[in-house]
Amino acid sequence: AGEVALQHNTSGHAVNHATRGETVALDTPITNVTDLNRSILLGYNVWRNGDAVAYVPAPDTSYQDMNLTPDTYSYCVTAIYDEGESTPICAEPVTVNAKGILAGTVYDGVSGTVMQGATLTVGEYTATTGYDGSYEMVLPSGTWEVMAEKAGFAPKVKTATIYYDQTTVLDFNLYPDGVVFTLPFMEPWDGGFEEQNWTFDPEEGNWQVNAGFGVPAPAAEFYWSPSVEDYNFALVSPQIDGEGVENIALSFDLYLSDYSSNGLEHMGVEVFNGTEWIEVADFANTGNIEWESYLFDISEYAVNALFQVRFVAYGSNTFDINYWDIDNVKIYERLLADFYGQVTVCQGGAPVENAMITVGDYDPVYTDVDGYYNLQVEFGTYNVSCEFDGYNVVTATGVVVEEDFEWNVCLTQPTMEVNPLEIYVDVIIGTTHTELVTVTNNGDGQLNYNTGIDWISDNDVVIPPVNPDYPRLNVPVSIGVAPEAINLTGYVEEPVELMRGSLAYAFDAYPGTYGFHQIDTDAPGNPIVINPVPNWSAFAGDFSADNETIMYVIDADDSNLKAVDVMTGEATVIGYASAQGGQSWTGLACDKSSGIMYAVSTDVTQSTLYTIDLGTGATTVIGNTGVEGIIDMAIDGTGTLYANCIVNDAIFIIDKETAASTYLGQTGYDANYAQGMAWDPATDIIYLAAYGASGELRILDRNTGATSLIGAFAGGAEVTVFGFPGRGETWLTLEPTSGAVAAMSTADVQFIFDPTGYTPDIPKIAEVTFRSNPNIGTETVYVEMTPRIGIVEFADVAVNVYPNPAKEYVNVELSEQVQSFRILNTVGQVVYDQMATETFFQVDVQNYEAGAYLIEFTTNDGVTFNKRFVVTK
Repeated sequence: AGEVALQHNTSGHAVNHATRGETVALDTPITNVTDLNRSILLGYNVWRNGDAVAYVPAPDTSYQDMNLTPDTYSYCVTAIYDEGESTPICAEPVTVNAKGILAGTVYDGVSGTVMQGATLTVGEYTATTGYDGSYEMVLPSGTWEVMAEKAGFAPKVKTATIYYDQTTVLDFNLYPDGVVFTLPFMEPWDGGFEEQNWTFDPEEGNWQVNAGFGVPAPAAEFYWSPSVEDYNFALVSPQIDGEGVENIALSFDLYLSDYSSNGLEHMGVEVFNGTEWIEVADFANTGNIEWESYLFDISEYAVNALFQVRFVAYGSNTFDINYWDIDNVKIYERLLADFYGQVTVCQGGAPVENAMITVGDYDPVYTDVDGYYNLQVEFGTYNVSCEFDGYNVVTATGVVVEEDFEWNVCLTQPTMEVNPLEIYVDVIIGTTHTELVTVTNNGDGQLNYNTGIDWISDNDVVIPPVNPDYPRLNVPVSIGVAPEAINLTGYVEEPVELMRGSLAYAFDAYPGTYGFHQIDTDAPGNPIVINPVPNWSAFAGDFSADNETIMYVIDADDSNLKAVDVMTGEATVIGYASAQGGQSWTGLACDKSSGIMYAVSTDVTQSTLYTIDLGTGATTVIGNTGVEGIIDMAIDGTGTLYANCIVNDAIFIIDKETAASTYLGQTGYDANYAQGMAWDPATDIIYLAAYGASGELRILDRNTGATSLIGAFAGGAEVTVFGFPGRGETWLTLEPTSGAVAAMSTADVQFIFDPTGYTPDIPKIAEVTFRSNPNIGTETVYVEMTPRIGIVEFADVAVNVYPNPAKEYVNVELSEQVQSFRILNTVGQVVYDQMATETFFQVDVQNYEAGAYLIEFTTNDGVTFNKRFVVTK
């Protein structure tokens, strides 16, 4: 205020303030003071946050509060008179910001001399270096990006943290444009080798830029031609400045089209730390490498160094590869954040230990005993998931991480109850019958289920465990034609006997005597030749689900899918089947339940699963199985895919949707060279047309992976195509075969029975397995259908038994043609006997033991017929 009227001992003066760093100035003089009581003004008291901090004697009217720490302050002033003190007058609160000093020197990175006239920029603040290359600037406390630049030199950015009332020293080395490169350094090769000063050591050799290949094109390529022996050619980056960063990462994409897979040709990756070259990674030609991204932390060699990176092609002979390709080289500082959180159970909130957290392509991490996890990731956008056995998977897509990110998860869990667990039906041939099975989910998460039918056969064979001392052959693994049969002495494997045999269609690649022929599985040494010299040669073949006269093969000579007429053995071309580079076709297998044909190729380092269009030959990659050398495969009636690996003599189960593999067990023979494998729908047996020392037929135990000998093929033939026509059992179908059940809900599955084509009065038995996802176990429904003849004899005799299964009561509805009925238990005891005096009866079964019961009906003509029902508890 310019003028303040003071009342005696009660009036005060107005106060203004200004801030300068850590100083508050109360600097507006009070003028034209009118002392209404004519008292004598002695001075002023200054109050800060309620405490008196200074006395200012009159006539002074300003005060500076020095060396304040950063905070918010409230100031008041009172006037002191000879007769007392006035009431205070206060200003608005004032905030003192923390400040510190940033200082340093800028150097010419090449000569090491100080650099005058360089500009330092920090937000809105700037400074310029003097004759001695130094600079100094006052900045608010905090973390800042500081840029140093000068015309003709590459600018450089560093991060500095300014602390209150302290000096932070930050020096810079600037390098001439195009001589030394700064981070981040990226090379997409669109400017060739020259644009960013790539060089060669000792010379260019077979390095080139492939303008038509890459992710995307172009890419740096080391080509096989001209062929060079004992070679070593390096592609060397320019010098890169690693100063002023906390970490440095190197990433790139790599591709190899291999030729010999001998492991003698290499691509090395090295970093020069200013003193020596240090190996970071080395890749060998042990098979094709599809485009794959690699990331390496090179901080140990590159931080605060003038460093280089090089890719070194070296080896025995360039002829043994087709080409290496490198693309999207990136050298940069990784901006890292903590991705963290806790996993609990939704019901009750209990922490979950060992839950798997996946963020993008990072390796998964697992929760600790308290449910917590933490993972360092680069800034970016990720798809994340949380998985724990028995609980629903939780996913989130497009999660943006630009700072530490907390992701807490609560897990839900479904339950699965299937009812009934036993079904017994008599179905008249020429009709169908449907039973409903209910799937109940009483949990708090969604239940996904799928079903598989296991046909109970009278041809089951007991396969003994694998003998771990089975003989091994000292020969390299090969997927090709066997050179000759080998006699193994001192080892005799006893063959198993089949209840009955089936006729398979086959092709022998060695010795090639029988060509396209049939094999009786009960007498594999007696081939039935159809065409000894067919117009094709194959290692992969099978029948489709709906055509028993055509066998499909992929010709090993031209990679065409072909249709083989089983009557003549001659093939017609359908279309080209494309396999992954460097891999050969080794197997075809049809899922007879879905009709989908699957194919597999391998190079004995990795194997790829596909679907194949039987109309065109076009293939669709499902994925890499993670199994080295799948030589053939078979799909049984449940839709399970079994694969035979000759690298480790083992059977794997392959997921048909993802190609993921699960190890089942050892086969018990030293598999080598091309083999065959197929499921027989008539007997529900998987056979292996095996080859180790020589060709032989073996049978698979689908629970253990073990195989047993049936018998030798004629002449020790190497059978490479092996298959059975037909779909398998048709008397039971399920609709749907899979589904989803929401929490606290139910779903019905129809069990549809059709006895057409089956022998009357001989029961057909199956077990239907309900599998849960997430995996909370399985439920198995026992199913028995008996085909009956009687559609004419009992056309006018109508009976109805329900509910089935029954729990408390079973209702029996009769026609007038029924004279009596009785109920028998599983051991034939009569537990209920009733004359048909009425057409409806309700039978109390609460005291019956759980299980199957037979109702025997007698007509007025003395003819009997039966129905079954089940009692559950």
